Amino acid sequence: MGDKKYYMKNNCVTCGAKIYNVSTRCKACSNKRNNRMRIGLSRPKEVGEKISKARRIEFNEEELARMKDMYVNKEISPPKISAHFNCSVSLIRRVLKENDVTMRNSSDSKIGNKNPFYGKRHDVKARKLISESKKGIASPKKITFNQTKVNEIINLYTINLLNTIDIGKKYNVSRAIIERILTENNKYMNPSERRKLLFSKNKIDSYWKGKHLSEESKKKMSDFRKGKTYEDLFGEERATKVKEKLAIANSGSKCSFWVDGKSMEPYDKKFSNRFKIAVRKRDNQICMVCNTHREKLKRALDVHHIDYDKLNTFSQNCISLCVSCHSKTNRNRKHWTTFFQSLLTEKYGYEYSKDNEIVLNIGEMQNG
Repeated sequence: MGDKKYYMKNNCVTCGAKIYNVSTRCKACSNKRNNRMRIGLSRPKEVGEKISKARRIEFNEEELARMKDMYVNKEISPPKISAHFNCSVSLIRRVLKENDVTMRNSSDSKIGNKNPFYGKRHDVKARKLISESKKGIASPKKITFNQTKVNEIINLYTINLLNTIDIGKKYNVSRAIIERILTENNKYMNPSERRKLLFSKNKIDSYWKGKHLSEESKKKMSDFRKGKTYEDLFGEERATKVKEKLAIANSGSKCSFWVDGKSMEPYDKKFSNRFKIAVRKRDNQICMVCNTHREKLKRALDVHHIDYDKLNTFSQNCISLCVSCHSKTNRNRKHWTTFFQSLLTEKYGYEYSKDNEIVLNIGEMQNG
């Protein structure tokens, strides 16, 4: 077609390939750009300079007058005007708005003789296909349901979780009629809410099911988020909401570290500062997992109860850990209990039963 040559004048601002005059990038570069934006990466510097240069295009008064005349009087669409001036459609729209030109709705351009189908008719074959597709379906305005059927439709939608198309087929009506009935009864859900509900009920699979990000993408995302707070990533208003949701989602029994509320129990009276100093001194002020000395840490070593019972405050049941290693002990508790007991047995000769219970030496207790 002759028009196709006329439109294929632009070059992709990223790779330089020939593209339509109404576009800025080719499809491949556009997809790459969208992926970069999804993981929070900025565009390459040279691409930004090209786009910035394109945005600095200025029109003289004669060109502005011609542009207005084409849009207002001749009613030519912005894509065709952009092809005439060899620039993007968004630039044409921006220039027209800046010059106080009232923009037309897309529907205004299809009224009357402006409609591409104006004065034309479907052929016999097309009319037959349209007739067959609508056969047996009543007009949305004419059809009505009694309250019993309305309740059945609502139950199919909310309880059985059928979609509006399948419900329409069941009652031999269009999807629009079902949606109208649900909307009138305040039961219709927007697509995003509906997807969340269906996903929670295992009716549909997640888009990411079975898919994995590449190691390169993971590293880029990690580098982008490193050292940034929620406020840096989302802004203050959204960060507050995110924190509130995380707090609710991880509070109480919902937290992965929850063990029947033991963290809320009080410590034994013997678990004093004097006792903790003695345990740290016994362990030479070193974390017993990573061997980091107190001098390299910002705070004092934590004293951890090996069997996770706060009332068992004995030197045989306590060990010195840094904050990082202490946080790791909240998972796989049986492993850590066995590991720490074997470690103290090797270093200090403490004794423990096969059930990981402490074998106390009465003489040591009296001396302690």
